[in-house]
Amino acid sequence: MEESMIKINNKFAIGCLVQWYEIDIIEEYVNSVKQSLSQLENPENVIVHFTLTTNQELERIDETQIDMKTIEKKFESMMSDRWRFRITSELVTIADYRRWFNDYYCDQVDVLMWGETDSLIPTQTFEILDGLHSQVKNQTPKYVSFFSTSKMWD
Repeated sequence: MEESMIKINNKFAIGCLVQWYEIDIIEEYVNSVKQSLSQLENPENVIVHFTLTTNQELERIDETQIDMKTIEKKFESMMSDRWRFRITSELVTIADYRRWFNDYYCDQVDVLMWGETDSLIPTQTFEILDGLHSQVKNQTPKYVSFFSTSKMWD
């Protein structure tokens, strides 16, 4: 049975900060975003942005295991041609990145999504958020919505 494509009515931006030491865990996240976008009738309505920080103030690299150029090349190889990304040696925290992301994309799109290097983005995410935004944008133009499936405490 062929799966039907999903059409979204709103514009999205999804952004993710990657610390250099997360390079081995982001591939699954990246693949989930690519898979989700491949199920959209209009993937051009989604801007995908990544920032990779190579700064070592939080954690030092063990150059006997891997070097920073290899990490940068691995990161670049995961990026789609249509995606926006940057590599910086500056210390960028998640708060810094999200503040920049929100400011930069808030006037370009209808829905902002914060990606996480250890999360997965199923196609239904875009469908659900598109429907939610379409239903509430006139009554509640500014809101926060999130999904959580991990047990965080007992």
